[in-house]
Amino acid sequence: MTITITPPLTTTANIVATPQAGGSLAASTRYYYRILAQNSTSVYYMPAWLLRSAWSPEQYFDTDSTNKQAAITWEAVAGATGYVVIMSTVSGDYTGSKRLGASNTQVTTTTNSYTVTAAPNRNEYTWPMLSPISFPMPGGIARVGSRINVYFDGTVTLTGIYNAIVAAGYATHVYWDGVNFVLNGSLYITGSIAGSLTAKGVNIILLGTIYNTNANCIITLGESIGSSYRYPTTLTFLYLSAVAGSSWGANLALYGVRVSGLGPYGAAAAVFGDIRLAPNGTIFKDVVLLDGALFDSSWVDLNRISTPIILVTSGTQITWDMNIIYGGPGVYPNINAYGKHYRMSFVSTGPSDLMCKSHVSSTYHLSMYDIYCPFRQNNLPVIDWMKYASDTIWPTVYLYHTCLLRVADKSGSAISGATVTLKDSGGATEKTTTTNTDGYFLDETIAITNATATTITDSSKSWTVDAHRGKEIIITSGVNAGQRYVVKSNTATQLTLMDALATACSAGDRAGFPFYALRCAIDHDPATGGGVGSGYQIITDKNPHTLTITKAGYQDYQEIMTINRKMDLEVALLAPAGGVSPTNLGLVPLGVKQVAI
Repeated sequence: MTITITPPLTTTANIVATPQAGGSLAASTRYYYRILAQNSTSVYYMPAWLLRSAWSPEQYFDTDSTNKQAAITWEAVAGATGYVVIMSTVSGDYTGSKRLGASNTQVTTTTNSYTVTAAPNRNEYTWPMLSPISFPMPGGIARVGSRINVYFDGTVTLTGIYNAIVAAGYATHVYWDGVNFVLNGSLYITGSIAGSLTAKGVNIILLGTIYNTNANCIITLGESIGSSYRYPTTLTFLYLSAVAGSSWGANLALYGVRVSGLGPYGAAAAVFGDIRLAPNGTIFKDVVLLDGALFDSSWVDLNRISTPIILVTSGTQITWDMNIIYGGPGVYPNINAYGKHYRMSFVSTGPSDLMCKSHVSSTYHLSMYDIYCPFRQNNLPVIDWMKYASDTIWPTVYLYHTCLLRVADKSGSAISGATVTLKDSGGATEKTTTTNTDGYFLDETIAITNATATTITDSSKSWTVDAHRGKEIIITSGVNAGQRYVVKSNTATQLTLMDALATACSAGDRAGFPFYALRCAIDHDPATGGGVGSGYQIITDKNPHTLTITKAGYQDYQEIMTINRKMDLEVALLAPAGGVSPTNLGLVPLGVKQVAI
């Protein structure tokens, strides 16, 4: 077992602010500021491999009637590719109405200098996270500032990771009380050494994210219904912060997990946000709930909306096992088009299969929607997806509700080894298997699929080996022009890339459909154009289904059934008695007692 901590960048030092003539800052005013170094040039999107320094001690400069701007310089930080400057007119207060940030663009610089010429009108970070008094995190972990990365292989636990971080001298970056695990950093796992992390019934709060390209190292969160035959008895939460809410190639197994950008505390809307998952090598199973922060209160002037996206890459089959679907993306932009719906976004880069499974038919009430959409069909989950690259390639989307079946005898004792076969309306076998020792048949199968990689070569380059690992790039020429990738590794002249993230989306490449209670498949036919909802959707209904149960010593059972909701059922088989074969008892909801009269 190995746990390795990548330390944060060093804090900026030798900071000097020199007032200069000109500018439009307020005269005769003291401006306070702090500086942070990071190995990223962006403030909007914080990748999983991000390392940051602690905030510098607070500095200030004074203006007068002539000098209403200031040039700030500082000593360059090793490993930093960008710096962030925050400002305020109140010492120690960088939140609320007193906070100051960029004027139209983020306060960031790739050099170790920045000239403040005008009073910014907002802060591009969600700076309420700087206020632990108003928005506390468990253990008082700071939301912004020094960030670390954690690598592990072998079998580890949250306790083991916590102890390793503390032993490395970063106790201020982690908190663990057996229920809440808070990390100001990311899980950053590469290579091929086998490993595993398993946790359930806990809150995992990452002020960073998960980046795991090691298909031999699986992070399993939650409890599977496959072992309990019911919904999970313990609920597991995974929270990803707004500025780093992405899991690229994360080999995750999520069972009964709420994946959230909201966070469990009062600062939710102001602290957490976007979720982007690239589910190569990831299981989403057993009442997984995805939600986001809706409107981030610190980004109101940008009209910014948290948008969870599941990236479906070419040649993969992704199964999303859903409960209540996130009410977005874009509450206001889509409100007139879709009404009060729950929505998930999937992005496809090729002819992939997307399998959406519902465990329950849940509805959720928001009075705001009723006001704006009084004549709309409401409470219908909507699956929304976008395709990229080719107008002739679309994913096939399968929507279906799962069926949990228990087979018993007339006294209610489980019958193991009974053969259960489920066929669709066309006679195709959807699943056939035998009941387990507890008599259960579960109509679901989900397998992990690993991410593929693309290698491109530029013989004119002389890169440092793995210097670009984890970086997000856009190909500007060649066969992959326009596509956005994450670099898995690099040599002096070659980049090995993870599956493409996205390319430019042309008009009409967005589609959405309501999740009615059907087991069905939805294809697209680009030849019958006309825009979204006009000839694009080809729906093939798989209902009704034929359920057949056989077991030596019992009468065969067969029933035609429509699976239009998540169904937990039980059937009792009767053995022939006195040479007479009585009719088997029919299907009833699981837990209802059946008797033979």
